[in-house]
Amino acid sequence: MSDKHKTEMVHIVDENDNVIDTVSRKEMRKKNLMRRVVRILLFNSDGKIFIHQRTFDKDYFPGYWDTSIAGVVTTVDYDIEALRELEEEVGISNKSIEFLYKFHNKNRKFFCKVYKIIYDGELNLQKEEIISGKFISIHEVKEMMQTKKFHPGGIETLNIYLGKKNIGQNKNETT
Repeated sequence: MSDKHKTEMVHIVDENDNVIDTVSRKEMRKKNLMRRVVRILLFNSDGKIFIHQRTFDKDYFPGYWDTSIAGVVTTVDYDIEALRELEEEVGISNKSIEFLYKFHNKNRKFFCKVYKIIYDGELNLQKEEIISGKFISIHEVKEMMQTKKFHPGGIETLNIYLGKKNIGQNKNETT
């Protein structure tokens, strides 16, 4: 874990996603406290999803592949954090993202808001976070998951997304 991440302050939340404390990221990890997370599914206009391999010095699932740009929400709100993570990890700025859904993982202790962006421009991968990345089809991601280690949050996010692909088209649908 980088020195920046050790001292970075994050919101801790209760079972209803209300902020109840603010602690260092290091303390949050050590005590496995309930937190907020953002995940951004990055697609190109051909419908391929961007996947990437996390660096081996990450504090959580080092070296694993991931299906989304992600991060722990610090002391800002979900939307601001999602835009910051997108700019920080892959260099995408000043673009709008679409909120898709929110889910709660009680076992791994987080609430997650998931967003989507379609982007065909140049990516600038942050070397401290990402070893490499590529756009591939959903079918190829599923095949790759059979042989490579993937971040469980990324798997969960993609599975929920694929199950809710028609979000917004059914007025009775809840997220």
